[in-house]
Amino acid sequence: MSITDLHLLHSVQIGSAGPTLLGGIVAQSGRTGSTIRGELVSGSVYAIFQSLISQSPRAGFTTVQIERALDKTGVQFWDMGTATQDVTLFAQKAVQAGTRAGASAHRSFNVVKGLLVPRTLTVAHQEDAQLEYELIVTHDGSANDPILQNENVSLPAIVDDEHFTLKSVQIGGISIAEVRNLTIDFGIDVRAEGSDSEITESFAYVNNIVPTITVNTMDILAMKSDAIPFGSAAVTHANTIITLQKRASGGKYESSGSDLTFTMAGQATAESFHEASGNEPQMTTIQVQGKFDGTNAPLVFTSPA
Repeated sequence: MSITDLHLLHSVQIGSAGPTLLGGIVAQSGRTGSTIRGELVSGSVYAIFQSLISQSPRAGFTTVQIERALDKTGVQFWDMGTATQDVTLFAQKAVQAGTRAGASAHRSFNVVKGLLVPRTLTVAHQEDAQLEYELIVTHDGSANDPILQNENVSLPAIVDDEHFTLKSVQIGGISIAEVRNLTIDFGIDVRAEGSDSEITESFAYVNNIVPTITVNTMDILAMKSDAIPFGSAAVTHANTIITLQKRASGGKYESSGSDLTFTMAGQATAESFHEASGNEPQMTTIQVQGKFDGTNAPLVFTSPA
């Protein structure tokens, strides 16, 4: 059999009222999370009766448009509580012996109920920061599937205007030098619950939020008494700041007024103070676990907007 249809990733729309369109998509995913039970009864070798007992659909995407995405969702979650707070993933159709199909030839996957949560932000030396999201999909009680598939749709107009990379890391008032990579785990524990033998969960909520920042540096002096001590160090939003700088199209970097910052209050430790192999540079790993300081959420994001 020959190939007749082939689709590629394209974009994501958050909200249908005052929508935010995300380009810079580097990954998309979707799965049904299906569980089929086959009963073995009466000494049978094989399952004779099978039934679909549950579906826990999930979807996700990864984007380099950090500012646009987090300005919309925040660093905790986007509540898809109404029909206009939906999320749509678009797939663009490829053309045999060509490039991409024209208007009204593509597909979309629309989720109308659930929670959209940021999972991780990763960035490495000279690389673009990438922000990963997960959609915890629940059912709205209608006769529709939890994820609506639409054919012959037009793609939204998007722009590729946001690329950020590492600029500086300060933990506990100490400037961490020689940073090679950094990860922010937003630490959002989402629970989805169902009842009455419904196939797909109908209720989702955030159970707890414990974000962490992990920094890998070649500076072995990052762990010492006047920096991050062997034990640990209490840190605050005022002295623990991650800064990302925006790349300039056709140049190097935009002005500092385009920087993104993340601050955290909590406890910092040097998780790994000496890791080396062969003739490669040694690495030190510093981790900060966030906490509520009585005023601010553990992790705070600030953009120029």
